Amino acid sequence: MGLLLSLFCWPTLLWAAGGFEVDKVYLTVGHGWAVVREIRINRSGLDGQEIELADIPPEADLSTLTVRARRLPVEMGRWSRVSVEETNQVPSRADKALVWSPREGFQGSPSEKTPPVSQVLRCRFPQPQAWGRMILEISYWVRNFDWEAQYQVAVRGEREDEKEPVSVDLTAIARIYNGCSRTYTRAVVQLAGADALASKAPAKEPGFLVLNEETPLSDLWLQPEIATPVEHLYPLPGTVDLPAHSDAQLYFAGVARKPAERLYVMMAEDFPVDSFKTGRPLKKAIVFKNDEEHGLGLNLPAGSVRIFLGGMRTHLLQDAWLPHTPAGGDLRMDLGWADNVRGLRKTLSEIETADGFQESIYELGMANLSGRDIRVEVREKPPIMLEWAVVRSSKPYRTESQRIVFLADIPSASEERIEYRLRIRKPKL
Repeated sequence: MGLLLSLFCWPTLLWAAGGFEVDKVYLTVGHGWAVVREIRINRSGLDGQEIELADIPPEADLSTLTVRARRLPVEMGRWSRVSVEETNQVPSRADKALVWSPREGFQGSPSEKTPPVSQVLRCRFPQPQAWGRMILEISYWVRNFDWEAQYQVAVRGEREDEKEPVSVDLTAIARIYNGCSRTYTRAVVQLAGADALASKAPAKEPGFLVLNEETPLSDLWLQPEIATPVEHLYPLPGTVDLPAHSDAQLYFAGVARKPAERLYVMMAEDFPVDSFKTGRPLKKAIVFKNDEEHGLGLNLPAGSVRIFLGGMRTHLLQDAWLPHTPAGGDLRMDLGWADNVRGLRKTLSEIETADGFQESIYELGMANLSGRDIRVEVREKPPIMLEWAVVRSSKPYRTESQRIVFLADIPSASEERIEYRLRIRKPKL
């Protein structure tokens, strides 16, 4: 937990008992938790062996509480909550089962059977401290927080006519849920999390399969392990007010009428090898850069996106999911299938080499039936389960996560064919 605090803590005027006044609040909000860092100033100049810190919610994990003075840790002898009778504050009740839904918001108020909890914490130190006008940094972990990102995108221009330019309007909103008993005002917030869809377990194949893990090659049929998702930090602009037991919305990014490019995408999973002799439609996408030139240039968290046609946002095209997009990356908006651009995958040959390898040659074909030059991104995934390496390719490529990625510019009313050869290593028993 100490590592968590050091990783996520970063740099409301409220009155704190004992003379310490909250000057600034910094929150790192994750899914189900938050790390709070407060800057408190002793404006009264009181000294002593004990101090009282107000507004420490009952949902805070006091085992993570740290107090620093002049950036150095202050050793505490003990700490405890002041009894409700000793305070003039309205007592709080800790929430243990707070459920949030998009339509109904937070459900489940604190139970009346739960004893009230004071938000005042009394800290005692081994020896008297000369607090003077000392500045304290207080950090702790608190539960019952959550967040999500939502996007609205309006695509301007003619969607079907390839000759017409297109532009994009984008609005990004963060919804932050404060399920604890304290209201945080004028807080500097950053979000922490991973792409929820990217970290989901792959779907299991139908049927039952019993494997002996000691048997050679059994690992080829084992369910793949879920990769540990990569978490990112997303600082939000300005300050945020987070009412207790409520949610807040913050507009954190937006652009209007930014030029975008059309891109056609050929995903290997949509084109089974040696099937569909006449080809299948490719997917059409709108792409624009997440950079300062386009009015963005910041890390965008993964979230749901609603894509509209036209600036009035009255025609909903579809609901989609925007993955984590780093600054400088590409924002892609799926516009569905394109019947006038088709593709197919074929196996040309499979041979055995003298040194015990197998080599396979595959062909990727694309036909541009539209009236304009287009760009196609081919995200090829070889249809084999064994170790492979590209031996030769008719076009330049790059590899990404066991994929071979090609870019092809195809003139109007023409075809493009990409041929590549793989060397496959067979397992040794």
